[in-house]
Amino acid sequence: MFKISFCTVSMNRLQHIRETLPANLADNRDYANLEFVLYDYNSKDGLARWVEKNCKEALASGKLIFKRTDQPRYFDWSRSKNQAFHLASGDIVCGIDADNFTGPGFAKFINRHFQENPDSFLSMNYKDQFNNISDTFGRVACYKKDFLAIGGYDESMKGYSYEDIDFCNRLTLLGRKQHFITDKRFHKVIKHTDLDRIGSTAHFSSIHTVYISYLSPFESKVFFLFKDGGCSFGTLQDSNEGFGNPTIKEKRWITGEYHFDETGSLEIDLQGSHIKLLPKDEHLINERGEIFYEIKDGCFLEALQRHYSVIGNHQVLVNNMKEKKIKVNQ
Repeated sequence: MFKISFCTVSMNRLQHIRETLPANLADNRDYANLEFVLYDYNSKDGLARWVEKNCKEALASGKLIFKRTDQPRYFDWSRSKNQAFHLASGDIVCGIDADNFTGPGFAKFINRHFQENPDSFLSMNYKDQFNNISDTFGRVACYKKDFLAIGGYDESMKGYSYEDIDFCNRLTLLGRKQHFITDKRFHKVIKHTDLDRIGSTAHFSSIHTVYISYLSPFESKVFFLFKDGGCSFGTLQDSNEGFGNPTIKEKRWITGEYHFDETGSLEIDLQGSHIKLLPKDEHLINERGEIFYEIKDGCFLEALQRHYSVIGNHQVLVNNMKEKKIKVNQ
């Protein structure tokens, strides 16, 4: 019998933890060699007090391991998952997102799977575009030694999306065979808004405005301006013609600083290069004559806020795949 660790990270997700954690403890009480690791990523919603009051038995028995950090200001998917997984003492580690119910007997299912398939790992089927449940993509189970061998989740991925898929890709490159969790008993989640999902991330709350220059139907230059004076630039190329996330021509977001001068010109310093965008007809224009439009539509701006990390992390995924990179965070 393997020792299994279910690892959950929470930043201001008490409304979900108070439903999922008691249910998950109860649904797996028949598997003795199991621990739940709950990592409080500087929550401000009273999670620690709730755990202390409502989980005394699980804490006393060692079934629940609770740790808290008061350092991070914003949520970081990859880094927080790595820290939670490092706290785990199991032979098998499995991510359980705060809004996920394991389902009855999930620990027994994992143990049986790895007994029968020793050179493998488990994940949800994110490759099935018609039947996948994106809120379960964090459900990845692997050997703790394999987690360590690939360096965990790639911490160059910032914000939401693609860290789990990249993690699975690198487990495959390590030589482990991917198996999907197809039993729908293990697919139950609490539905919630995107704001619940990404509201605690740095880029969602700190983007001031966005400027876009449309070069072609499938290529645009984009400047993200942040409230702290920082900025990011990238040339987005949509090789899938609207049917997938674009890639960044520069292979990553290029970061820098910006300010507006007394004439209304936008002065940008990007890692050794200086760019000046001049005001013209309520827009901005560069020396090449490319017009940059400020995104003022609220819905469009919110969509760009959501997709900033998605696009950046997708590019990291693409880079890692092309390089056949197995180990990260070195």
